[in-house]
Amino acid sequence: MNEESTAKKGIRGLPAALRGGLGRIFGPMARWVRRHKKSFAALIVLAAAGSFLGWRFLAAGRGAAGGGAPAFVRTTVLQKTSLENSISATGTVGSAEVSNVTTQLKYTVKEVKVQVGDTVQEGDVICTLDTSEIEKQLQKAKEALAENIEKAQASYDKALAAYNSAYDKASAAEAAYNSAAAACNNAASAFENAKNTVLALQSAYDAAAAAAQAAAGDVAAKLDAYTAAVAAAGGDLSAPAVVSAAQALSAACSAYNGTTFTAGGTVDTAAQSGGLAASAQQALSALNSGKELCGYAALEQALNSAAAAKEQARTQLDTLESQFTSAKEQLTSAETALKDSKSSDTLEELQDQLEECTLKAGSAGTVTALNATVGSAVTDSIVATIQNVGRLKISFSVEEYDIPNVAVGLPVNITSDATGDTVIHGTVTQVSKTASSGQNSSGGFACEATVDDQDTGLLVGMNAKLNIILSTTDNVFVVPIDAVGADENGGSVVYVKTGGSGADAVFEPVPVTTGAENDYYIEISGDGLEEGMEVRSSADADEARVNTGGSGTGGGAVDMGGFAVAGGAMAAPDVGGGGGAPGGGGGPMGG
Repeated sequence: MNEESTAKKGIRGLPAALRGGLGRIFGPMARWVRRHKKSFAALIVLAAAGSFLGWRFLAAGRGAAGGGAPAFVRTTVLQKTSLENSISATGTVGSAEVSNVTTQLKYTVKEVKVQVGDTVQEGDVICTLDTSEIEKQLQKAKEALAENIEKAQASYDKALAAYNSAYDKASAAEAAYNSAAAACNNAASAFENAKNTVLALQSAYDAAAAAAQAAAGDVAAKLDAYTAAVAAAGGDLSAPAVVSAAQALSAACSAYNGTTFTAGGTVDTAAQSGGLAASAQQALSALNSGKELCGYAALEQALNSAAAAKEQARTQLDTLESQFTSAKEQLTSAETALKDSKSSDTLEELQDQLEECTLKAGSAGTVTALNATVGSAVTDSIVATIQNVGRLKISFSVEEYDIPNVAVGLPVNITSDATGDTVIHGTVTQVSKTASSGQNSSGGFACEATVDDQDTGLLVGMNAKLNIILSTTDNVFVVPIDAVGADENGGSVVYVKTGGSGADAVFEPVPVTTGAENDYYIEISGDGLEEGMEVRSSADADEARVNTGGSGTGGGAVDMGGFAVAGGAMAAPDVGGGGGAPGGGGGPMGG
């Protein structure tokens, strides 16, 4: 067995459980150091861990070789590869489409149509419940509904008859009122014509009556003056004042009714042989004759009667219209009651319950849980769980220092113990921005990724490893981050092997430009770089030197807590933690 094959066995020759345990110790530690590479405390922790693991495995190597402690310098062979910046996590496989068949009913299960593991389609019957009790309640509810409908129909029919009667009466009263109004209008028109006919005679009479009235007043005034004059003269009718007053009174009597007055005589106001009183009497006779000729009095009486009949018809119409409005409201109320009587909340609820006694699948998939037993009452509201095993997701948690870099849509490489080294592709679909809490929580941030590939071999409930790809840089030279140092001007350099071997190897600085990096590796470029060159894996010569514990001067390999050194080339750590190996997420460089 040569030195190279012995070295390649290294830690990888140990049982997988022990390798995994060491990887879980050393990998996160190295990852933390990369994120806090300026921290002195981190360097101490990493050095202590490396010393411990190196002592464990190198001591074993020395015991096996039984010789001295030759040394060689760890190097990385330059070759074009891909650099991935990624975050590793573990999670549990679940279905991306899960539906529960639920019920709040507590009836006895009558029949179960499926078993766990069966494939169902949306709408397939999962189980049925005993409906005998619901059907009894339904029958009673239907009978009560029919009785209510019958009563409501009777009330409606009565209200409809009352409405029709009130409508007919109101219509007749409206017709009667319209007729009375028309008759009143006709009588008013006829009376107005007669009134216009005697209008001139009425005016003449009014003027004559006013003049006669004024003359009668003048007679009365002059009589008072005469009586006063006689009294003043002591009854001497020949006194001049008495004679003058008598003459004025005689003139007033003559103007009024054509009579004369002599001193000591009497005034005759009844005589109407002439004067204004006779003229007024003649005008009144003419007016009455005109009214009689045109039927004025009869027309006036007809108008008064027609107006009274119209008012009576209006009162009757108002009364019947009020009764009609009341009948209409009662009919509307009865119609609403009849409509409402034809539905029952209780009946609808029971019918819904009857339908719910047939529990159906809400989606297509595989029955993964079933809580229904024939003859037993339903005790769990979730009767069955259906999962689409063809659409899978993985639930996982991301630590707080990584969560800012994780976003929906990032690609994910998935592996599992059950599926071996096959890389299954997925996509981040959910990222929580709130840390998990609770007794069983790790305190990380819950995330989900869907499985994009089909027929992956993953099953619900399996554990899976995820590599969340943050970025990928293709066809570049990459070296361990520690391989990049600084020259006296602060520029970046790597140390390229120019001669010698083992501990006597000679390295010269070559200027480089750095690019993308992950937790372990960094991209370099420069005119002085060529494929196949050996670059010292640490810019610090002492840190790059390794004692193999066996005979020989180099070319061997030793696995130190996840760093696989094979043939003098530095490979990526073989555990998760923020960045896979160039070209493959954790494999050796170039492999």
